[in-house]
Parts: sequence; C-alpha cells; structure tokens
Amino acid sequence: MSIKNGNKTDKLNSEKITSSKLAQKLGIKSNKLIEELTNSGYLEEKENKPYLTKKGKEAGGEFKISQQHGPYFIWPDSFTLE
Repeated sequence: MSIKNGNKTDKLNSEKITSSKLAQKLGIKSNKLIEELTNSGYLEEKENKPYLTKKGKEAGGEFKISQQHGPYFIWPDSFTLE
C-alpha cells in the first residue's frame, strides 16, 4: 500500500482527523495505519514511539497532546491509502 494525500490547497482547507479516525475511515486498524505512515516516511520510530517527520509535517500531519488521551497525531481528512 502507499499513501496519497491531497494537494496543498486541499491540505490547508481540509478538516483534520486523528490517526484512529483516519484508520477507521480507511477500513484498517490504527496500528496498521501507523505502520504504513512509518513505512512511507511520514512517521519515524524512535525509542519504540512514532514521531512526525518533516515529510509528515509537509503533508499536513500534526502532533497533539491531550490531557485526557495523551499524545496523538492528526492528518488531513483527504489522506488516503492506495
């Protein structure tokens, strides 16, 4: 599988969703999405944790921290797996 995201205009105007919601939308499990994002260079693993790469940031990915849920990533709703 490969990951395809919309053009820059789409990224700026699209709604952002969590990795979990994106995985659900794509019909895959969250851990599989994280694996695909890592394999495609949008995330990298350091000390057994995923980190957003420059490529991930350029694609519209963001790192967030919630007091209730802890750390997570959000992505443009237009992100798709091919």
